[in-house]
Amino acid sequence: MAKPTYGDTDALLDFAESNCIFWYLKSKDYEVSDIKKVTAGIVEMSTYSANKFQQTALLVKEYKPDISRNDNVDLDLLKCFTMKKDKLFLKKLEIIRVQQ
Repeated sequence: MAKPTYGDTDALLDFAESNCIFWYLKSKDYEVSDIKKVTAGIVEMSTYSANKFQQTALLVKEYKPDISRNDNVDLDLLKCFTMKKDKLFLKKLEIIRVQQ
């Protein structure tokens, strides 16, 4: 396996957040071309395989954080900002990261 380049240690997490925001915006019928470019750029700049990004995208889609929230906060958006602190999500992401 090639030695990861600068930023690869966070590339999957950056992708997860970007992917989450992409799907949230798309569900609200907002323009998504810019966030789509950001997400694609993360993939292109990384040395991780496309398969790891596909697995990460599936993890994001299945992600249902156990968080308390106000009634006026959209859980689908809030989850995009909880990933970096969610130990269970990070553990699952690490499994994807180290898989061969």
